[in-house]
Amino acid sequence: MFFLFPKAIKEVPSLESEFRNITPPESVQLYEYDTFYKATLASVDGEYSTDLNVEEIFAHYDEELARRGWHYLGKHDITVEAVGREYCKGEYTASVSYYGIGYSWDYELHLRWNPYYSCSLAQKKNKLVIP
Repeated sequence: MFFLFPKAIKEVPSLESEFRNITPPESVQLYEYDTFYKATLASVDGEYSTDLNVEEIFAHYDEELARRGWHYLGKHDITVEAVGREYCKGEYTASVSYYGIGYSWDYELHLRWNPYYSCSLAQKKNKLVIP
């Protein structure tokens, strides 16, 4: 597993570039930004504050991510109040998660590189159909 460590480090700049190229809604403010890597994971994460509701946030990112070549994978529940959506593009996955009340921020955009989960693996497992 440690042979992947250099690959994870190398993926961080690409993830950061992809993150910067994804345009958030105009009315949001970036609350916090973070990068992280370990042997089998590289990630870029941004938390945002906004007055938009969850439907408006998801509608924006559904359109923005599709425009940038990302493929929608599905919805997921995080907690009773928190919900998210998953996307993928090549070796990368993305999630937009809405947390709502009780946090200093409202939602997060999280991009990941993980060699054990990608669009090609999702396609092999019949979870994704790429035209």
